[in-house]
Amino acid sequence: MHLGILSKEAVTFDPLKPIVLRGPFTEDASSVFSGNVVLTLTKPTKITSIIVTLKSISNTYWPEGIGERGTRLSSETPLTEQRSQIVPSKNETRNVLLLPEGTHRFSFVFLVPNSTVETINDAYGRVYHSVEVQVIRTGISFLNCWRAHKPVLVLRCYMSNSLLVNNTLPSLSRTFEKQMTIGDVEVVVEAAAFSPGDVFYVRFTIQPQYKYVRLEKIELKVTESRHYCIKSMRARRSNKEELPLIFADATRISSHSESISYQNLDSTEDVRAVFETNAQGIDLTDTFSHRVGFATPTCKQNIHPSTHFQEILLRHHLEISIVMSYADEGNTIAVMNRTHSSSSVNALQSSHSHPAMVTGVWQNMLLGLRKSRNEVDKEMCGRRRETTVLETLITVFDCRLKEDYTRLPSYFELGVGPPDLDTFSKPKNGNKTKSEVSVLPPIESILKANVFYCPCYFEFCNQLEMASHTLYLPHDLSLPILDRAPSRPPPDYLDI
Repeated sequence: MHLGILSKEAVTFDPLKPIVLRGPFTEDASSVFSGNVVLTLTKPTKITSIIVTLKSISNTYWPEGIGERGTRLSSETPLTEQRSQIVPSKNETRNVLLLPEGTHRFSFVFLVPNSTVETINDAYGRVYHSVEVQVIRTGISFLNCWRAHKPVLVLRCYMSNSLLVNNTLPSLSRTFEKQMTIGDVEVVVEAAAFSPGDVFYVRFTIQPQYKYVRLEKIELKVTESRHYCIKSMRARRSNKEELPLIFADATRISSHSESISYQNLDSTEDVRAVFETNAQGIDLTDTFSHRVGFATPTCKQNIHPSTHFQEILLRHHLEISIVMSYADEGNTIAVMNRTHSSSSVNALQSSHSHPAMVTGVWQNMLLGLRKSRNEVDKEMCGRRRETTVLETLITVFDCRLKEDYTRLPSYFELGVGPPDLDTFSKPKNGNKTKSEVSVLPPIESILKANVFYCPCYFEFCNQLEMASHTLYLPHDLSLPILDRAPSRPPPDYLDI
């Protein structure tokens, strides 16, 4: 029988903040992890030492069996371990600390390097972190020792300290340009990173060069490659899973010369036939230029964050497939006039013959551009299909980090209404002219696709809120003020 059950004394932790590592694992930086140990006593007690340990452990599961005899079904690897002795402190000479009855809090602080492996929770591999406290009383240490442990969540986001001090923020966008037989294609991925449940935006610009060109289908999917490896036991396993991106909404991209009308920008229904499962396609009589939003897979669909840990390596690739067809009547096809200049055509040809890596933060970004494949569609007599497949390596963040890597949240995402611009443009006499009245777009026409917030996200927010209460903050005055301050969002823009 455990001796702690017969006693009313208890040792626990205050609510702890998750550890958010900033930037890649190669960056020389660290994050502060702090908290309080809560010791509840019903009578005066003598304490000899209080030790807090922060551990990181990796576990991989092998149902097929590993080892020399193939009888081991799992492998556990200790990654890191940090120990901090709170009692006695460095400036204290006495070996025994007498604590009166009541509740006592002891602060602890750890510096977590950026090379730490973030939390991984997969079916065949896990990396978990925990903090453990050991309170030793006078007497026999085995019988007079209280223990408590609590899991710690470790996440990684894109924004790092080095990026904040740079003059320019590197872009996460990826641009593809391809000159096909029947037209020129330009695809711009606005951000090659997303969080599960977020909205993924891609801009498509297709200019046909022949008449009777038809855009049959555009399909996007994310491939998650999982690699598990234990070098000491020569165990390896690899698998992958393809997850489609669901079409959410589309907005027409208009040139500067055209008059902008917010009611005419929404093109969701016009292009829906291209992105549906049973795509029927649309005829291209003019330039196809749209900004399309896709709903990304959620954490409930078994998608995991990208990792760098070699034992549990999770990578993600984005594949964009564009299928176009044109009339093939005896190889006599009416050619439309090109509007591209010679310089743009040469740029397209150079990008087609020598696919270049996109410059950015990640220089090792794999940016593959396959050659187009021509294939005859037997169901459509007299038409020939041409398929182009574009591939790039993307990063998937944790589902709890939806607004923490590339942009600031908007008014709509914060639940705050947009500012009333009419009050700023109102003249002193109180009369407004037609030119002074600000025409705001209807919200329903712009916010077609919404971010999906999973239960993990709300649990993460509640954990941050609980750990930010003044009662649970570390009372160590040696800590910087920013580390002792609660994590509260900035004030509203209108209140500044």
